[in-house]
Amino acid sequence: MPEHQIKTAAAPFDNASATVVLRTCDNVDFHVFREILLVASPVFATIFSLPSPNSDNDADSKDGVPVIPISEDQETMDYILRLCYPLPGPPKLTSVSVAEKVFEAAMKYEIQKVLGIVENEVTSLGSADPLRLYSFSCRIFLERGAQRAAELLREKYRPSDKCPGCTTYSSGKKTCRGDHPVTDGHFCTLAETFYAKCPSDLSAGCLFRLIRFICFGTASSFYKPDESDFPDVMKPKSLKKTSSHSSYPDATLLEHHPPDIILRSSDMVDFPAHKLVLRVASAYDIVDRCVAGGPLSSDGIPIVDLAESSIIVGALLERCYAGGEVSTRAVDTNKETQVWRAARKYKMRRLAEAVKSQLLSRIRTSPLKTYFTAVSCHWQIEAEEAARDIASQEICLSTSYVTEMDGMGTLDAYRKLLRFCHKVSHSQYQVLQALSPDMPKSEQGDSWYDPAFSRPSKIPVGIILRLLKDLGQSSYHSKFVRQEYDTNPMAFGRELFSRYTPVEQQLLDGLSKITLEL
Repeated sequence: MPEHQIKTAAAPFDNASATVVLRTCDNVDFHVFREILLVASPVFATIFSLPSPNSDNDADSKDGVPVIPISEDQETMDYILRLCYPLPGPPKLTSVSVAEKVFEAAMKYEIQKVLGIVENEVTSLGSADPLRLYSFSCRIFLERGAQRAAELLREKYRPSDKCPGCTTYSSGKKTCRGDHPVTDGHFCTLAETFYAKCPSDLSAGCLFRLIRFICFGTASSFYKPDESDFPDVMKPKSLKKTSSHSSYPDATLLEHHPPDIILRSSDMVDFPAHKLVLRVASAYDIVDRCVAGGPLSSDGIPIVDLAESSIIVGALLERCYAGGEVSTRAVDTNKETQVWRAARKYKMRRLAEAVKSQLLSRIRTSPLKTYFTAVSCHWQIEAEEAARDIASQEICLSTSYVTEMDGMGTLDAYRKLLRFCHKVSHSQYQVLQALSPDMPKSEQGDSWYDPAFSRPSKIPVGIILRLLKDLGQSSYHSKFVRQEYDTNPMAFGRELFSRYTPVEQQLLDGLSKITLEL
């Protein structure tokens, strides 16, 4: 680039006696001293240890001083370098977007001082863009930043202190059933509003906890799930690192049949194995990596380096020796899906199908868990079946959580599930309108996140009476029927629908016509 198009940074980064020049992506040169950066950043120490560029090349030097191109812009490097230099008082961050860039650069160059300062200052920057602060705080595991952002967002988007349709909601405590328009309708509205503004790397779990806090005012943690909030689904599992003395193959087998191949994981754990077993499992891609001149163990056994961690390599090897399926008490869907991906990667088709079948059979009782697992693995049919189960079972998404929403649940997958369930609710709503024309209609049209189209918390008593009359129940006005309806109108209504074939068929037909957009 012509010299006149390159600018020089402001003092003190314009010193002509500097020993190196850092050129930013927006063509600003920072003249800095190598010795200062050596102390501040181990990454710069590595860069400076590389062979010096040819000083005859104008692109690699400036006035005889080496030029190092960097991907950061002027604003980011000015902030970082001022913290590295012995200057009075740290500079102030001006926005969350600047804090994000500075934090990423500090992570890249491993400058711990900058990381700590960004974490301390970013909480005060949320007023202008609290949603961005929330997303950033969750990404860097900064709970106080996420808490501050959530509070700001709740002030702007929270529903009224008393939920319409529920008289037991007050003081920010969730004591209501959670199946009324404020949770379903308002929840979907917020999900759609935030979806367009949130970065794609925000997990579905983080968005769920934010909207749950706005609707109900309850949250113990934001960037990660808290066991006290979801005791039924939060059962932490400790994954112990697999050692080189894995149970597959066991010591007895290795003693009688010495290994002829070693699989080395990405975290440098060695797994002795047998080529014959791997070939039976169709792991030819792994066996074929044993080439002449390749790395050998101290015993002369060929070593094959794998990109997977020891946990995944150990689990994959276990299934090779066990014939595909294994018996375990707990189900770690994140681990199992990684094993499935590894099996697919190495073209072990039968083993991959066995892992998939066993995983789905273990989590089939939780449609929400199945949905996020299937979406993360691109299992279209299984994901749509799970979404239909969620909708048909009337699972309240505004209060339903599974750990897969954090481990593998993307924001896009969550939004598409909300869309699908709303379409089902709207289809059911139309059936109810046909039975009871006096039911309220939406003023906003068929907008998927319109709260007026939320699943009603009560089937109108007029519909119940009509169904009972059509079924020939002359005692539909009896005290017993009235008590059943008042106790659980939705369950009572569903029971009637199941006995009233035309209505049940209409509901099923409507569900079958709705597809999941993945």
